[in-house]
Amino acid sequence: MRRYHKEYDNLVRLMKELEFELPETVAGYEKMQRFHMMDGALSAKTKELLALGMSLISRSDGCVTLHLRHALEVGATKKEIMEVISVAIMMGGGPILIQATQVLEALKQFEKVPAATRLYEH
Repeated sequence: MRRYHKEYDNLVRLMKELEFELPETVAGYEKMQRFHMMDGALSAKTKELLALGMSLISRSDGCVTLHLRHALEVGATKKEIMEVISVAIMMGGGPILIQATQVLEALKQFEKVPAATRLYEH
């Protein structure tokens, strides 16, 4: 069984290592990420839910893990996440349906144990 907390923590660790090697690139990306994921015309929660759906459609496991976790951090509910998954399945079909089973497992794990590590401060 995949351990999504460990995957998240590992992604954070690797991104910090990459930041050491590519400080300008990663700092620029982080600045863009922070700016675009703040409350604006759309709430930060809505933006994280959008990012989760786009991550599913692009089939990026790492992005799905990150944005699922971040969506929960900004107050997304299981019902909202399930609705995002439903729309992603409608848009992407069978491959997204299969990936959605992993999202459901990750959600169960993230809901059980509060997160210790954060990639970005919201």
